[in-house]
Amino acid sequence: MPEAGNFTQLAEALLSRPDVTEGQMFGWSGLKAGRRFFALTIEDRLIVKLPAEEVEALLGDGTATKFDPGWGRIKKLWADVGPTQIDDWAGLMERAYQHVVSLESRS
Repeated sequence: MPEAGNFTQLAEALLSRPDVTEGQMFGWSGLKAGRRFFALTIEDRLIVKLPAEEVEALLGDGTATKFDPGWGRIKKLWADVGPTQIDDWAGLMERAYQHVVSLESRS
């Protein structure tokens, strides 16, 4: 599946950073900076953690949909981006990384 391969390639680049590691969240593979996850892959989709206003903008322009991990509770700070937006994945993963790093520095 090319989309999963693309996530793997993008993840490898991010994993070269000393603060980025792999882990499991909601039962899916993901990346975290420090203690916080910033990107997940679910089948052919990218799930990224961003500030609420950025998630709303992505929802508004059709780039993303709301993320529901499966138990009917929407995650307001997570955007679900499908394979039709694959060209945006690298930028979104970088933005999600920067967002989470900024949260880590505040805690």
